[in-house]
Amino acid sequence: MRKVTQVLVLLLSCVFFYGCSATKPSNIKNICAIFGEKEDWYDHANDAYQRWGSSIPVMMSMMYQESSFNADAKPPRTTFLWIFPGPRLTSAFGYAQALDMTWDGYLEKTGRWFADRNDFEDAIDFIGMVIWKKPGGGLLTEMILRMLLILLVGITIKVISSLILG
Repeated sequence: MRKVTQVLVLLLSCVFFYGCSATKPSNIKNICAIFGEKEDWYDHANDAYQRWGSSIPVMMSMMYQESSFNADAKPPRTTFLWIFPGPRLTSAFGYAQALDMTWDGYLEKTGRWFADRNDFEDAIDFIGMVIWKKPGGGLLTEMILRMLLILLVGITIKVISSLILG
């Protein structure tokens, strides 16, 4: 009977921790599908928009580019003698791929000491702050980031130049 109880506790623990793990959206290239699947993500993105004034599509495109919405994204490891794993090139981690020092600055500025880089709500708020703090800020930063968004979603320079040249 004791072994059955131990197995049951282990099984329930696995189910609990699986339920707590963050899964990436099934269609990461469609922002409407993402917000349909992860209903609270829109609320968190809108909160970041209200707080920092950074547009939701730009923040989401930056997150897509940085981590493809993978909560535990990390840069690849270097290798030693072609087979042994070495250190990572940077300390980037989470949805926003924030470096340790940059994340510490965010925590200090916002006072959100319990924020995590692998929590969507915290990561989208961080991205909103980063966009807001860019030199020039405001409309210029938004225009530059919108142009980057166009390039990142697959419109090539050839298509853009053919649109400009007619």
